[in-house]
Amino acid sequence: MKTLYWKTRPLRRTPTGGRRIHWPGLALNLALALALAAVPVFGFVLIDLKFNVAEALPLFALALPIVLTLGIALTALGFGFRLTTPLDCLPGENGEPPARRTTRWFHWANLRAVLFGVLASITVLLLARTLSDWQGRRAWEAYRAEAEKRGVVFDLEKLMPPPVPDAENFAATPLLLRFQSGTKEWREARASTNYSERLATPIRTEGSGIPPKRIPAHAEQWLAGERTDLLAWQTYYQTSTNWPKWPQPRSPAEDVLKALSRYDTELAELRTAATRPHTWFNIHVTEDGASTLLPHLSVLKSATEVVRLRAVAELAAGRTNEAFADVQLMFRLADTLKDEPIFITHLVRIAMHTMALRAIWEGLADHRWSDAQLAHWQADLAKLNFGVEVRHAMAGERAIYYRAIDFLRRKPEMFSSIVEAADGGWRPPDGPGIRAIPAGWFYREQISYNRLFDDFIVSALPSEAGKFDPARIRSKSAAMTDELQREHRPSKAILSHRWISNRLLPALGKAMHRACQAQGFAQLAITACALERHWLARGSYPESLGALAPEFAKQLPLDPMSGQPFHYERTADGRFRLWSVGWNGKDDGGAVGLREPAKKELDFEKGDWVWPVPVQ
Repeated sequence: MKTLYWKTRPLRRTPTGGRRIHWPGLALNLALALALAAVPVFGFVLIDLKFNVAEALPLFALALPIVLTLGIALTALGFGFRLTTPLDCLPGENGEPPARRTTRWFHWANLRAVLFGVLASITVLLLARTLSDWQGRRAWEAYRAEAEKRGVVFDLEKLMPPPVPDAENFAATPLLLRFQSGTKEWREARASTNYSERLATPIRTEGSGIPPKRIPAHAEQWLAGERTDLLAWQTYYQTSTNWPKWPQPRSPAEDVLKALSRYDTELAELRTAATRPHTWFNIHVTEDGASTLLPHLSVLKSATEVVRLRAVAELAAGRTNEAFADVQLMFRLADTLKDEPIFITHLVRIAMHTMALRAIWEGLADHRWSDAQLAHWQADLAKLNFGVEVRHAMAGERAIYYRAIDFLRRKPEMFSSIVEAADGGWRPPDGPGIRAIPAGWFYREQISYNRLFDDFIVSALPSEAGKFDPARIRSKSAAMTDELQREHRPSKAILSHRWISNRLLPALGKAMHRACQAQGFAQLAITACALERHWLARGSYPESLGALAPEFAKQLPLDPMSGQPFHYERTADGRFRLWSVGWNGKDDGGAVGLREPAKKELDFEKGDWVWPVPVQ
């Protein structure tokens, strides 16, 4: 056994006193090193996949470069060690044991050999890393050149709206300046000792207390037919010391309006600013993109909620013209976000727009609006195209995460602050060791993210004219879910360069659903306004939608989810039911989907999208 041990050494001593490579021994050492590297790497894959060999085999092929690199590094460690050992410590020409053996661990010859072996191993690893980085960068540059020919924009600044003069800029009003991350006012507010107070949303329906539980917590409750409970809001405002009050309680509407008069100055400022033709929020885009602050969103959304509540109270108090002006202000506030190419901004705009539709619906339920007001909204809502807007938002989101992944490539120690693990998910441990991740891995993650984005997001986007293809959206959404579920385990995600994509793409996959829903309800609102105009003129709703044209609607909108007219029926109680086939693409007879029936929590992926019928 000892003779066999010495015969397999990769270096031997020649009779003339030199060194020569023993190729069979070197090959055997390499094979052993490869086996040592393969056991932990392949073992990790097998354990992670719960010993599913059929699923693991493709990953073994992806892991081979890692095994090969580690094996060569181990071989270099041993070979380098022996390359500096004294000649009389090497086996002879025929593999006979060396004439002398160094037995002391801290003998200078041993230390020198270890040092040289370590340097040889590090050299191999650095060469492999350099090669990986070069290959990754070359592949990314080739992909980027091809993508830019297709019109993909990777520079977020090119997608942001251009600056406009203050005199024409809605966002230049003093109320909003300290809520824009690129302004001097924002920096001063953050630097102040009471920054949390200065940056708190200045307009909101709630004060320091919590509204009663009777007030619906979900903004979508109106789609289940529930009206705003002004009595609950009256109780809340009367029992709080933070709001103006009449000397004696009045009607719920009057008391709510009195409480909200607290914001008369701020809302008058916003109404004045709304007359300016353009909007440009001064946003400081951070180096990583993903941590860019958007404080103006909370202010605008809170202001819209206050105006919505005020409009509903004005309707109840019989002040229809004031309510109409407030609904117009809500639409204008939502429009200020239209050109901002950021996904979360797009979602906030949709939420604000939905608040305005809710106020319109509350007026329709009690026949408060005039024919001229309804005709005005029909014309305005017909101009909306959430399909075009979601394309712009997705282009911006792509640019943001290009920036984020590029930032991580340069500063991998920021990994945990940029890419948070999903619930129960895995991420590399924090610490200096994370810098060992090769830049080439990030380049390939970049390519993988963008290719998946092309395959599942871009291919499902509405056309350039904003026309939705619901069947394709559903198909791509299901395919993306299936694809990412197959790659969710750490071994598969890392070796397939899908780790970052698995955490970023699922959220984006819901973007088209929200845009479809917003477009669907906007077009339902147009039809509902036309039906209300028929009621005002005839005292009843028509037998069919066809009776509305051309007197009450030059052209009725189609259901964006089917490309066909909306479904409609007149009910026995003198009202009507109007619905879209919804996300599932089939007519469920006007039945809404419920996630939790007891809570009336809607599920917009099931059932039809129904223009709400007020709960009696």
